[in-house]
Amino acid sequence: MSASLGGAIKTVVEAAGLGLSAYRDDAGKATTSTKWVTIAEGIVITNESLGDAGASDAVTELVQVDLWQPWRSTGAGGAAEDYDLADQLCRALHGVRLTGAPTTVRSCTVDDVVRLVEREENLVHHAITLRIRRER
Repeated sequence: MSASLGGAIKTVVEAAGLGLSAYRDDAGKATTSTKWVTIAEGIVITNESLGDAGASDAVTELVQVDLWQPWRSTGAGGAAEDYDLADQLCRALHGVRLTGAPTTVRSCTVDDVVRLVEREENLVHHAITLRIRRER
């Protein structure tokens, strides 16, 4: 069992066979690959009233998974971005059973994806929002 929800998501990302390393909040200077993921938990947490007096309430938590990869090749100047990688990552995350999470996770769905180009850094950034329904 992972110590955090982010740890459970990290396990899924790294086991998906996409060649990605995942880091909680910030990769810092630890990125040795050209493509990596950062995970930010607890963006928003809302209560769901399911029973009388909140007896069996769950929460919905939004988690942001950020995919980072080079935008342009430094040598030839062509595209370095893997155009399918964001979709592959979303398929690995959407509907996944996060059995390694520290609480029971009822569902994990991809809500949306935003693609941003950071020209000065030569990066493409896909911000993926996960909606996770879990026990408190």
